Amino acid sequence: MSTSNQNSGQAATLALVPQQGTPAYPRFRWFMLVTVTFGYFAAGVFLIIFAPILGVVAQDFGISIGEATLLLITTFAFSNAVATIGSGMLIDRFGVRPCIIAGGVLTVLAALSVPVLGGSLAGMVAMRVLLGLGFGPVSACVSAVAARWFPPPERGLVAGVQGSGIALGIALTFGAMPAASQAYHGNWRAGMSWFAIVAIVGLVLCLLTLLGKEPEVPWERKLLTLLETSNWPCGNRHFIWVLPPCWALLGS
Repeated sequence: MSTSNQNSGQAATLALVPQQGTPAYPRFRWFMLVTVTFGYFAAGVFLIIFAPILGVVAQDFGISIGEATLLLITTFAFSNAVATIGSGMLIDRFGVRPCIIAGGVLTVLAALSVPVLGGSLAGMVAMRVLLGLGFGPVSACVSAVAARWFPPPERGLVAGVQGSGIALGIALTFGAMPAASQAYHGNWRAGMSWFAIVAIVGLVLCLLTLLGKEPEVPWERKLLTLLETSNWPCGNRHFIWVLPPCWALLGS
């Protein structure tokens, strides 16, 4: 390989590394973190919303507590599991923001349907399935948000903060749902209808993410792509893994 080609390859590689003092990731990334964390919070709320009043609901529908658990909680979890896998593939293709907005729309529709569908067990099961599908994108987006919007030293923080949202949602709902039901003299459907506010706030946050500029491809990904597709410093593309820049990337 000629010296001129090697020098040009080195120059192209160094040009990808951000200069000191130049931000590589937008400040808007913190709003993205707030949005997905609230999405996890909302998922925790709607996952557990029936649990504190399950005995009352089971008696209302004339079924056992075990049947109520299967139909109103397990269906949510199962549909969410399926939707999370599909959402991961959609996020890879279309990006995080369109997918979480679509999920937010489904979630709002399901949450607002409680007064309409709440009179029948089949209607409530359909509502729970729709909720599980709606939370699929937010369940799948943590790694994509961390990798796309945050530098390596902050990605563990992103996963930790986002993961805490679901636990907080569960904890608060265990107290809030019985209180809402009691506020309406035991009418759990009326109390549950107010939780649609959580879904609406989540959708608004998802829509506001469109105001932020999509970050550029992180420089480390550009570097690896360049090294893998070029002949620098030799013709074997696997040789890049013994280069110091790659050691630094793996160490970060």
